[in-house]
Amino acid sequence: MLTCKQISKALADGNYRDLSPMRQFLLRMHVAMCFLCHGFNRDIMFFQDTTRAFREHEEDIAPETHLPEEARERMRQALRSVQA
Repeated sequence: MLTCKQISKALADGNYRDLSPMRQFLLRMHVAMCFLCHGFNRDIMFFQDTTRAFREHEEDIAPETHLPEEARERMRQALRSVQA
């Protein structure tokens, strides 16, 4: 079984999907069973998976799916009001 420190280092070093299948399995087992690692490291794995999926399908996103400029401006104004 991998230690919490090894798990955190493996996740901090990069994409856990780049690890060997056995290391991936051990990492997933540890994160599933360890109450200390469960929340934080599970979230790291989720963010890495989400980022990887976005990169794989980034070209598939049509330009018309982007936010209209007026929506962007409303968001900017809302952020400014929160920061003030």
